[in-house]
Amino acid sequence: MKVDVVVVGGGAIGLIAAKTLAENNVESTLIEEHEEVGLPEHCAGLFSLLNFRRLGLPTMGKHVENIVRGAVFHSPKGREIMLDAGKTIAIVTSRKMLDSFLAHEYERRGG
Repeated sequence: MKVDVVVVGGGAIGLIAAKTLAENNVESTLIEEHEEVGLPEHCAGLFSLLNFRRLGLPTMGKHVENIVRGAVFHSPKGREIMLDAGKTIAIVTSRKMLDSFLAHEYERRGG
């Protein structure tokens, strides 16, 4: 089997790269060392809303666990500082669900 690109790693970035290649009709193969996509989870599932949208990822679905509009900081002395952006600035995802979604999208596009 001859391909134009080999994507090594089936984490979020590898899956996004492979999905993008498939969307652009580039023959590719995705290689992942683990049997199940999304496991084990290696990194946090926090993404900026801006980058999620730039990548064309849906901001609603089973992969979205929470949205972030700000933060609360707690000091060792009990002080609290609250920051409110007034709008959604980040998305917290289930990495397993996000990776599964991306793998499905890659396969759906012919990967």
